[in-house]
Amino acid sequence: MSCEKWNTMPDEQKADSFLRLLDPNHLPVERESLARAAIRLVGDHRDDQVLRVTEPERHRARRVLTDELLGHEPIPPARSGRRALDQDEHDRHFGVVRVHGDSGAIFLTSLLVSYLDMLDDVERGGTTLGQAQWTDLLRVPTLVFDFALRRQASAFPGSDFPIPAGRCELLPHRRWHVGHRLFFTLIQTTTQAVTSLSQAVRAGDEAAEADVRGCVDFVRLTTLGSTAALRLTADFSPVDYEQRVRPTMLPPHVRPGFSGLQTRDHRHLLNAMRKLREDMATVAELGEPHAELIAAIRSLHDAHAYVCTRFGGDTAPSLRMAALGQQDGKGVEVVRGLARHRESLLEPSRANAHDQPRAYQRSDEDGHE
Repeated sequence: MSCEKWNTMPDEQKADSFLRLLDPNHLPVERESLARAAIRLVGDHRDDQVLRVTEPERHRARRVLTDELLGHEPIPPARSGRRALDQDEHDRHFGVVRVHGDSGAIFLTSLLVSYLDMLDDVERGGTTLGQAQWTDLLRVPTLVFDFALRRQASAFPGSDFPIPAGRCELLPHRRWHVGHRLFFTLIQTTTQAVTSLSQAVRAGDEAAEADVRGCVDFVRLTTLGSTAALRLTADFSPVDYEQRVRPTMLPPHVRPGFSGLQTRDHRHLLNAMRKLREDMATVAELGEPHAELIAAIRSLHDAHAYVCTRFGGDTAPSLRMAALGQQDGKGVEVVRGLARHRESLLEPSRANAHDQPRAYQRSDEDGHE
């Protein structure tokens, strides 16, 4: 499609693709489930290597992978319950349809589709990410297939993925949606990595020590990929955010108080981290790998604060805070408070896991953090 035709299309039409994604409660529990799906995708030449082929070949691969996802049954929307309704609203806004079926196949296929969409968007609109961040982002699918197949970590030279210069206008609405869908798949990937780390620690034998180290690195690298995805998602001007993106997250498009905390993927990751907290003493004994893991998680929180600050959160309340009547607060302060809380989940000796910033303290009954 030419840039002229692309640039004259309505924003909502450019962002019309939907991502079919697992409910995080149905993420693969056993590595073997991932392995079966990965073996099939490798045999069909639809594994992480689809990110290395030409643009027409990527488009064909996306059609085939999307057709596979269309074969899985959508989960009916919630009819009641504040938390469930919030989660469904968040999914609808960003073009996510939750499906169930073969969890390993859906997980891997959704990951690849979200990456193919991102590559298409960046080739059109470009990015300001540096080569290191771009490599962190593009590395994750290969890491996942390496993990699923228990194969030696693949070499991943950044030169294999030069940063696209962009040949059309960057479209803020599309970048915001494509970037968020990519981020959701990466949250699920990190959740999978955290769960696998807990399983490896609890195996408790000498043979598991290598698995523990491998899983710590898996969590670290998927977190760095998530960090790059967040920065990519905000790769447009604050003026465009204020005029073209932010209004879509206000009534009448959504209910008051729209927030990233509505995503069920985020909540599920926090639950996995709380469970991992019981095992962090063992992980901390590894020394440097544990320190590198904490540093990666802090980089993710720094990226969240960067996005918030870039779009006015250093001077104004978030959409959620404004809806709660907290007009004097600053969104970035809450983001940093939440970051301290999450980091405490990976430091067994630190703060109580229930300590949270006041702006986000709500009962489980109404379903908000």
